[in-house]
Amino acid sequence: MRKVIAVLALLPFTIGAFAQDTKPSIQKLDEKNGFRDMKFGADSSTLEGRKFFMTSDGVRYYIRPTDDPKIGGSTVQIYYGFYKGRLLTVGMTAPDKANGQALFDALVATYGVPIKPNQYVNIYYWYGGLVNMSYDASKMLRPQVFIVSRPLTTQAQADKAAAAKRASSDL
Repeated sequence: MRKVIAVLALLPFTIGAFAQDTKPSIQKLDEKNGFRDMKFGADSSTLEGRKFFMTSDGVRYYIRPTDDPKIGGSTVQIYYGFYKGRLLTVGMTAPDKANGQALFDALVATYGVPIKPNQYVNIYYWYGGLVNMSYDASKMLRPQVFIVSRPLTTQAQADKAAAAKRASSDL
């Protein structure tokens, strides 16, 4: 009888341990530290099948035609941004509000409820230790998600500030 009581007493802790794996958590964003098979900081050569998409503010963006565009119940365009040849950001654009909402629902189910600093603007943020993510539904028709490496963002900002300082000496 004592053994049965001891087992029953431990049961809530055991169930809780299993339940934590499925619970939404911002920690999952840091644990992933990237997107699908790509880790932040990875060399651009590791993005197999990449096709150049565009350059913006020193970041080269690529798409990978072999990517599955489905995330949860949404369909998105996925692009990877590399700063100095290392994966800095992953962006996703939904083709319409319905797909954007399905994407947002998948993000909340995985990473928890985000921060919405302005009640009048549909921009949401998840802040991790290594990774930040934003969801922007303020665009008229095409909601966007950006997942970014915090350490590489800090490096890019420092490089930009140093370049601006060097440029100021030209004045």
